[in-house]
Order: sequence, then C-alpha cells, then structure tokens
Amino acid sequence: MEASLIFPVSIAAWWKINATVTGRYQSVEDASSHTPRYRNNIYSYFSQVSNAFRFSKGWSVSLDARVQSRILYGDQTQLKYAYIGTGVQKRLTNGNALGLNFQDLTGTGAKNKWEYNQPEAGMKTYGLTQLSERQVNLTYTHVFGNKKLQGKRDRKTGSEEMKSRM
Repeated sequence: MEASLIFPVSIAAWWKINATVTGRYQSVEDASSHTPRYRNNIYSYFSQVSNAFRFSKGWSVSLDARVQSRILYGDQTQLKYAYIGTGVQKRLTNGNALGLNFQDLTGTGAKNKWEYNQPEAGMKTYGLTQLSERQVNLTYTHVFGNKKLQGKRDRKTGSEEMKSRM
C-alpha cells in the first residue's frame, strides 16, 4: 500500500521546486514450505525535492535531493540512503544547449546497503552492492528541424494548463 503527495512550488519567477513525499507499507511472507517461514512488514518513506533555477542570458541550474528510508526487496531490507545531484545548462543560439551534470555527489545513492534478518532461524547478514559510480556528464543538445514552426509548437497539454490554474 502506498500514498504519494506531489506538489510544485514557485518561489519566484526564476526558482521552481517540485517536491514528492511517498509513504509505503509493505508486507512479505515466504510462500515456500521451509520452516521457519520468513515474514516481515515495514513502513517506509521516500522524499525528493527538485529545484530549478533560471537566470538571465540562458543560464539555468538544477539541484536534486532524495532520501529513502528502509524498504523491503523480497526477503532483504534495503537500508536508508540519500542522493544529491546538480547541473548547470547554458542555452545557446537557435535553441541549442550545453549542459554539465554531476550525479550522486555524496557517493551514497548507488551503494545499496542491505540486510537479511530472520531471528527465528538465527540468521542475520549484511551486504553492500555497488550499482554504479558517481558520474559527470557533459551534454550538447542540437535542435533539428524547421525553426519557423517552433513558435507554433509552443503549447501546453491539458494537465499542464490545469496545474498552472491551481
């Protein structure tokens, strides 16, 4: 069972925040015939805050932070983690852009620390899975196509219009 709250916030014309908070209840029971049977339940949360800053002359900066509490993956419990990422982008002529992004600044988001605990069987193990390294990405975006049509394609979807009215 899971419930999420998602809310965009405009602090200023140049600063937008999108925040997500999720609460979850999980319950796991081993379906095998092994004894003792594994059972576990847990309440957990996930939170993410994305900041977008737009400055003059085509510059923008993003800052993303996430926190996740303990969560069940089958019979293992992934321990809590935090993640921070940031990036900067410069809009160039004709809609092209150059960006530099830093992912997982703290080096903790890709380290999956887990435990398996079954006291009835006298078992408790811990592990660490390194999913990826911290990354730095340099991107160049080039817009292809007919630039004369670009103004006509500047439209919002129905859900975007609804969000702007709220």
